[in-house]
Amino acid sequence: MHYTKAAVLFVVIGLSFAQLGVAPQHENGEAIVVNKCSLPVFHVSMGDSGTVGTLPAGGIYREQFRPRYLGDDSSGEGKYGGISIMLSLNQTIAKAADKQQAFFQSTITQFEYTYHPLRLPGLWYDISNVNGYVFDSDDGWNGKRPWPFQANGLIVEGTSSDCPKVVCPGGNPNGNSTCLQAYTHPKDDWASHGCRNSNSIVLTLCTVVSSLEDVINFGLTQSSGQTHDECL
Repeated sequence: MHYTKAAVLFVVIGLSFAQLGVAPQHENGEAIVVNKCSLPVFHVSMGDSGTVGTLPAGGIYREQFRPRYLGDDSSGEGKYGGISIMLSLNQTIAKAADKQQAFFQSTITQFEYTYHPLRLPGLWYDISNVNGYVFDSDDGWNGKRPWPFQANGLIVEGTSSDCPKVVCPGGNPNGNSTCLQAYTHPKDDWASHGCRNSNSIVLTLCTVVSSLEDVINFGLTQSSGQTHDECL
């Protein structure tokens, strides 16, 4: 299975964003993953070393938003790509001789973000299940093996109300396994959202109940730009 980067949608920016401008990089928020599943979640942050990490049940993974510079365009403006925090519930990864190979052969849900220091509002984010289905089938639903967190769902929230919420309910409410608020196909750009880069974005797995308050109380800025796992 190959990593598929969903396109980033540059949304229309309101006056409040224009007045504030893009926050300086040292004020960047964090991408935070809270594992409310009963099992460990395996993760890889693409744009990093690609090392497979293990997020235990009840654990938190966090990284400060970072740029992925792709060079300059024809006008001399810097181009920036996205970072994907890739997530799998495949428990066979733990005992695999080659964990990285086992990870990328699994179905994967991606928590994607793009930090652009030159364009308002500075941050775009989404959930992608483009690589979340068996054999990358178009509709994803085979009745047996839906996307990785289908059973109990997930929720994405920002630390500001300016950051749109993403909710993928558990079960099968749509008549198939697809989450209507996530990428299923690479061009589902309506699933991309933007807000100011000084906000943090929290993804909670295996529930649609918010954990934002718990994370805030635990301390949003403990990572200081580092990537690591913690427990509440």
